[in-house]
Amino acid sequence: MKRKFNKIFAASLLALITVCGCSKPQVPERINKVGSVVMGSVVTPRNGEGELCRVEQAELSRLFVSASVEVLPFEHRVFRVVMTAEDIPGSEDVLSVAQRDIEAAFNISFTQVDADRLKCELPGTVVTLQRAFTHGVRAVTVEFVDRELAVTAEELKRSDRYATVRKERAAGEQAAMVCRAIDEFIMDTGDAPPVLEALLHDPGNNTRWRGPYFTGVLPPGCCYRRIAPGKYEFFISVNGKNITEDVL
Repeated sequence: MKRKFNKIFAASLLALITVCGCSKPQVPERINKVGSVVMGSVVTPRNGEGELCRVEQAELSRLFVSASVEVLPFEHRVFRVVMTAEDIPGSEDVLSVAQRDIEAAFNISFTQVDADRLKCELPGTVVTLQRAFTHGVRAVTVEFVDRELAVTAEELKRSDRYATVRKERAAGEQAAMVCRAIDEFIMDTGDAPPVLEALLHDPGNNTRWRGPYFTGVLPPGCCYRRIAPGKYEFFISVNGKNITEDVL
C-alpha cells in the first residue's frame, strides 16, 4: 500500500510540474512560476477591474482535489496557491510522506516549524506544508506564496485605486439588490414603482403590492427613473461614476 501510494503521490506532483511549465531539474527559485501558469490555465478572475479574489478549482490532479488561488488586483497575477490533498491512504504519517515526496519532486528541503507544519524559504517563493485537520486527520495542504507579489498585494490593498475599486464593487452589489427588489415589485404589481420608496412602504394605490421588497435603508447615491410601463433605469453614483449591477 505504501509503495503504491508513493507512486500516486509522485505522479501527481510530476503532473503538476508539467502543467505549470516546470521540470524537476529547474532551480527552486522557479517554483514561483507555478501560480502564474496555474492561474492562466485553469481559473479566471471574477472581476475584470481586478480586486483581490479567490477562486476554487476542483480536481487539479488525482491527489490535490482542490486549489485556492489568490491574485493581484488590476494585474491578475497569482501570488498565492493553496492545494489540498484529502484523506491520503496508508499507515505512514501523512506529513512525513508528503514532505519526502515534495522535497524529491521540487529538489527543496523543508524546516520543521512545529509538529504539524513545515516550511521552505526560497529566494522567490515560500512553500508551507501542513496538516489540514478541517479536511480530515489524513489531509494536508501545500501553500506556494510569491514573496515579491505578496508584498505588492499588501501595498495595492492600501492604495487609493484599490479602495475605489472596492467601493465601486460594493455599489454594484447594492445596485443588484435594489434591482432585484424592483423586479419583484414589477412581478407583483405589473409595473415599475413610481419612486424607490414604494419598495419599502405600500404606496396605497395598488392592491397587488406584497412588500416590503427591500429591507433597511436604500444606499446613498441611488438614481432611479421609471421610463415606461414595467421598465426602469437605475444606477448608484460613486465618485461621479454611474454604477449598475452589471459591474459585478
